[in-house]
Amino acid sequence: MANKSSALPKWFLVITLIVLAVEIVSFFLIKNMYWRSGGQFATSVFCCAFGVKEWRGNRKIAIAFIALAVMSFFISLQTLWIGK
Repeated sequence: MANKSSALPKWFLVITLIVLAVEIVSFFLIKNMYWRSGGQFATSVFCCAFGVKEWRGNRKIAIAFIALAVMSFFISLQTLWIGK
C-alpha cells in the first residue's frame, strides 16, 4: 500500500491552482503592466516557497524551483521597466 502521508496537503494544491490562474490571466488577458508584473511576482513567491519546502526532501527540485523563482522575479521587474 502506498504511503499517503507524503502527498501534498490540499491547501497547497488550492494555492497552486490560484497562482497558476493568476499567472495565466495576467499573461494572456491583462494589458496593464502592473497587473502583469504582480502575476509574475506571485509566481516567483510561490516557486520560492515550494523550493524552501522541498529543501530537506529533494535538493535538486528545490534548487530548480528557487532558480525559477529568481528568473520569474527578474521577469516581473523587466515587465515594469519595459512598460515605462
